[in-house]
Amino acid sequence: CVVDATLGKGFDAQLMLAAVGSTGRLYGFDLDPRAIEHTRERLKDMPEAHVAKLYVMNHAEATTVIEGDIDAVVFNLGYLPAYSKTHITQSDTTLTAMSAFLSRLAIGGCLIAVVYPGHPEGTLESVALNQFVSELDQKQFHVFSIQYPNQINHPPYLIYIERRY
Repeated sequence: CVVDATLGKGFDAQLMLAAVGSTGRLYGFDLDPRAIEHTRERLKDMPEAHVAKLYVMNHAEATTVIEGDIDAVVFNLGYLPAYSKTHITQSDTTLTAMSAFLSRLAIGGCLIAVVYPGHPEGTLESVALNQFVSELDQKQFHVFSIQYPNQINHPPYLIYIERRY
């Protein structure tokens, strides 16, 4: 069971669906109906398309429709590329969603977040996420981050969380 918590244009969902195959499950969420349309279009010709469930829903509520343990979750934070920046991820709902997903993550499962600190809300979200992950129990989760500390344009960076037990 894999989750794309922020569908966007559907690229992550496409890779995840190919990875789980026709016996797995892919859940996808986005508040923007255009993201659902983009993703449906991207997945429609894949033989595994029937195992994809896509929802116009805030990722903070996503675990209410997912059955069983979750093996992997991807967050690609920010806004839908090439559209208005009015539909952006927010710190409070992102932290609520991550907390809920981590509580349902299978042992050995992972949560990956691509964080975009280059816009005002992205900066706030970045600070909140870094605080959140620094407080996770190191016995229960391995956490690492890949960043570009010498870049002045605040490029995206990655946070990876793996459930140990």
